Amino acid sequence: MLTQRDKNCQGQLILPDFKAISQKSYRFISLKFVILRALRTKRNKEKQGASLLNKGIYCLIIKLNQGRNIKVGRLGSFLFISGFYVYVGSAQNNLTQRIERHLRRKKKVHWHIDYLLQYGRVVGIRKYSGKKQEECALSRKLEKIKGTMILVKGFGSSDCSCISHLHFFPDDPSSMIPGTYLAEQ
Repeated sequence: MLTQRDKNCQGQLILPDFKAISQKSYRFISLKFVILRALRTKRNKEKQGASLLNKGIYCLIIKLNQGRNIKVGRLGSFLFISGFYVYVGSAQNNLTQRIERHLRRKKKVHWHIDYLLQYGRVVGIRKYSGKKQEECALSRKLEKIKGTMILVKGFGSSDCSCISHLHFFPDDPSSMIPGTYLAEQ
């Protein structure tokens, strides 16, 4: 059964009496909003800063102790002679995680480099800030270093027009490759 008040309010939107909300409560709600907004802004800036630091290009310096035939996905099988290989890659998100993945022994084989890393050992890493297209520029610079050879055309370069992103050196090229040194495994 409807009361007289209910009958008078049918079909109307009933709003709270804002005058009844104390000035103190209003200030508390406003302050809470300002703090939450500031925290969100700070988190967004931290994420942006972290993402700027966590993107770029890198070189893996890999030592292969013994020559062997290695099947590299759809590229086919190739003879990899013993020596040092420098692989140029990029990660526009999660650079650190990408490098950590390359260093893991147990992983799903996904990229061309994963096939070589089943037999080779990462002995050095160089990291650079830069965009994806600078990966190719770095790879072309490595091609010009005296003594470098390209043994596998198309390795790591299926998404660009480079000959290869894998370079062979008979001797350790670490001193010839500048950049931020990260680790030795």
